[in-house]
Amino acid sequence: MENINYNDLINEFYSDNTECNALKKKVKTQSDTIKAYLMNDCDNKTFTTDKNIVASITEAKSESFEEDKLIEFLEQNYNIPGVIVTKKEIDYNALEDAIYHNNINAADLAQFKHTSISYRLNCKLKK
Repeated sequence: MENINYNDLINEFYSDNTECNALKKKVKTQSDTIKAYLMNDCDNKTFTTDKNIVASITEAKSESFEEDKLIEFLEQNYNIPGVIVTKKEIDYNALEDAIYHNNINAADLAQFKHTSISYRLNCKLKK
């Protein structure tokens, strides 16, 4: 069994963790600044540095439903057991199955979808 000096380990951990958190905060601020620059001031949302590091942003979309409104809509317009579960949560597998089997018109659900867009910063060395 390894003999560990917990006093030293805890001191080192505290120091490393403090530095790590400070670095994470710095990187977050840098990332936000670079994203804003790429979005607003760069053609093709890309910038190459003098060291051939390419900074670019990609759009990441995610969609979700307004559950309360979708539940109300499904209750009023479709009576399919299992799509809305006891806690009034939507079973998306059952909903998908009902759409697949033409029990629910997918177009009727479009009004309940939300698309959110976030931007991911990518930096890599140019080959």
